[in-house]
Formats: sequence, structure tokens, C-alpha cells
Amino acid sequence: MPTTASQFKTFIRRILHLPTSSDTALLHLLGQSNNDSRATECFSTDQFCLSYHHSCSLAFLNANAPHRELLYSARIGAVYFMKRRAGWRHEYIVVSVYGKVAGRQGPQLLGWLKCERTVYERDNTAMNHAKAYSANASTDSSSTSHSGIPALDCITVFNDGYTSLRDVVTKDSTVFSVDFLQRGRFENAPFLLNLAIAADLLTHRSPNYDLRRKQCYWFAGVLFRTIVGPQADDLPTEVEGLVPVPSDSQAQSNLVPLQDLPTGTAIGTFRTFRTYFQIVTSNEVEVEYKGLTPDYIENVKDLRTKLQGEKAQGDKPAQLEKQVKDEAQRADAATAQVKDEAQRADAAMAQAKDEAQRADAAMAQVKELQEEAQRAKEEAQRAKEEARRAKEEAQRAAVAEAARVKALEERLQAAQAHNAQQA
Repeated sequence: MPTTASQFKTFIRRILHLPTSSDTALLHLLGQSNNDSRATECFSTDQFCLSYHHSCSLAFLNANAPHRELLYSARIGAVYFMKRRAGWRHEYIVVSVYGKVAGRQGPQLLGWLKCERTVYERDNTAMNHAKAYSANASTDSSSTSHSGIPALDCITVFNDGYTSLRDVVTKDSTVFSVDFLQRGRFENAPFLLNLAIAADLLTHRSPNYDLRRKQCYWFAGVLFRTIVGPQADDLPTEVEGLVPVPSDSQAQSNLVPLQDLPTGTAIGTFRTFRTYFQIVTSNEVEVEYKGLTPDYIENVKDLRTKLQGEKAQGDKPAQLEKQVKDEAQRADAATAQVKDEAQRADAAMAQAKDEAQRADAAMAQVKELQEEAQRAKEEAQRAKEEARRAKEEAQRAAVAEAARVKALEERLQAAQAHNAQQA
């Protein structure tokens, strides 16, 4: 249990806005860093609420932590209303805490919380209880007077080395239980934040232990009713010898004789001491629950809003880093694209160069063919000219030959005529 000295040290560190050992303890206990060893830590309800807030804030500072939102998103897996079967018949609440852990499938057990109202050891004397009981005996039942013994409302945290309810509670009996994981999706279960707010509110609304009205029975009953909600009304008891508390019409007084309790009561009913006294009635729990609900809803909303704001602030460096990384990736992609485009352009230029070279070669070949054709044409022209000249020469030779023949014939004829004349 927290000592006065430790509470004072915690108070000073809170004033100076410094992390406390309870902050790091809560992060360690429920932060999946325990290597399967068992560990526990006891917090007062206000310590637990502050530690939950500071633990979430500390986790939000590390944007790259794998379990950064583990506590913030942690939910209650199941709620157990427990009763001790000996001594004072102490009653308290145990809850299992689950969260979604990176790299694992489905909700994972983070640990257990035991929530109870007791008193400091120095105040736990018969004389103190008698004085407080006498002082409050004539007070109206709806009074929220702060006179009496200071209550020590505690939340004991058990890490995930405790794998089952019986690891946490070895002998006491479960009166009621609600398993939220079996009743619906994990996303519909109450947040760990809800329990922190509800327990802290109960302490602040009734900070003193009143043996007659505001003791462990009252604390456990109202806390269970707040966390479970309306479905708590129809829950059957789960342990042999325990039966539901008589209705308020049956219990005209807070004192119910044993013989007037329902048949079958062997050990005692919940919210009773040794079966002789019904300390807290269902109606008292319901009245307290209804009175608590508006502040409970508002405080849950306020703390969740604060945490969301702190998470958003913690997200900014990560978002900026992500933006820079995204921009760098886009720049790298653009550079790669430009490089690819340049390579394609180089390939296109090389292809164009090859095409140009082939075109030049083709043009040169065409030019050669054209020149060869021109030469052939010129040769043909020369051959034609030579043929023409040869033809003309032949014609001139033929004409000359014909003239010569004709001349010879004329000379022959002349010679023949001359010879004929002489003969």
C-alpha cells in the first residue's frame, strides 16, 4: 500500500510535472516488457488515474515505439466481483486488461487489476471504526460528509506473468463475472481509462471509510455497476452458497437477520457481513451509480480528449518525418523516372542516329546508283552518237561508192562508145 511519504513525494513530482516511478511502473507492468516474470504494484486510485494519464503521455512521446498506443487503447477483457469467504467477508473487483500488440493476432492479455476499498493500517482499529460509525449513524444515508476514517482505495496491478484469475486470487470466490470478449467484439469492451476514471471518482465523491455505508461492499458494488452498466442487473451468482441480495422491499433495514435470508444461504450474500448484516442495498448502489454517471461520462470524455490531443502532438514529429520520407520517396521516384526517361531518350537518340546512318548509307547508295545510271545514260548517249556517226559515215561511204560505181559505169560506157566508134 502507498505510504504517506511516498504519496508526498509523488505529490511534489506531480506539482513539478516530473515523471514518477509509478508512471514507469505502470508502463512496465502493462507494456509487454516483463519477459514472462511476475510483478505487481499497488496504486491509490488517484495515483493510478494520474499514472495512466502520464504513462500514455510518455508513450506518445516516442512516435516509433511499437507499443506506443498500447495503454491508450487497452480495454477491459472481463470483470469479476469477488468475495472473501472468511474474516470480514471482504469484497472487491478484479479485471483483466487486454490490448492489441503489434505482431500478434487478436487481443493479448496485458495484466490484471484488483480494485478495493480498505483503510490505512494506522487507522484500522476497533476504536476508530466505532467512533466513525457512531458519528455517521444519525447522518442521512445520502450524505456525502467527509468525516470519519480516510479510505484507502487501491488498484493493484498484476503483470501478464499472472495468466489466470486464480493466479491473482487463489482462495476467494467469484460472485459475478462479465466477459466482454465473449459478449462481443473487442472494440465494444470498456477502456482501461473508464476503470481509472470510475475508481478515482468514487474516491473523490466519498473519500472516507464508513463502516455503515461506504466500505468495501459499497465500493465494489458501485464500481462493478459502473463498469458493467445495465447488464449487471440480471447476472446470476456463480458460487455455491451465495444468492442475490434480498430486494429493498424485503430489507426494510440494513440489518437482516439470518433466518430472513433466502433458503440456501450457507456462506453469506454479497454486500453482507457474515450473513447477519446486509450492509449495502441494491437501491443504494443504484442511487450512487446514477449520481456518479454524469461526472463519470464527462470525465471520461475530458480525459480521452486530452489524450487524443497529446497523441496528436506526439504524432506531429512522426507525421513530419513521414512527410519528409514520403517527399524523399517521391523525389527518388521522380529522379528514377527522369533517369528512365533520359535512358529512353538516349536509346531513341541512338536509334535515330542508327536510322540516320542507315539513311545516309541508303542515300549514298542511291547517289551511287544515280551516278552509275547517269554514266550508263551517258555511255548510251555516246554509243548512240557513235552509231549515228557510223551510220552517217556508212551513208556517205555508200553514196561515195555509188557515185564511184556510177562514174566507173559512165567511164565504161564512154569507153565502150569510143571503142565502138573506132571499130
